[in-house]
Amino acid sequence: MAHHGDTALGGLPEALKRIFEQQLVGATGTWSEGQFGPGDAGDIQFAIGAKAGRVMLDFGAPVFWMSMHPDQAAQIAQHILAAANQAKAQAQLGVG
Repeated sequence: MAHHGDTALGGLPEALKRIFEQQLVGATGTWSEGQFGPGDAGDIQFAIGAKAGRVMLDFGAPVFWMSMHPDQAAQIAQHILAAANQAKAQAQLGVG
């Protein structure tokens, strides 16, 4: 089962904080490929990482849906798999 939160992340390890701080997350206020439809709030940047043996996706804003090209979806899948491997290693080592 996945978990989610509606408040900013706290208590992150310093290394993960640096990763998340380097990436601008949240709505950009732009539509780089035009508006998808009436409910399209524009581009969003998000971070994918691992913490305490769990995979985390930080959207930086409330998100109801996402749309992307197949190549972008494949890249996200690769990043999620990499984070899953990191989380699995963390869990096996008992670190987070």
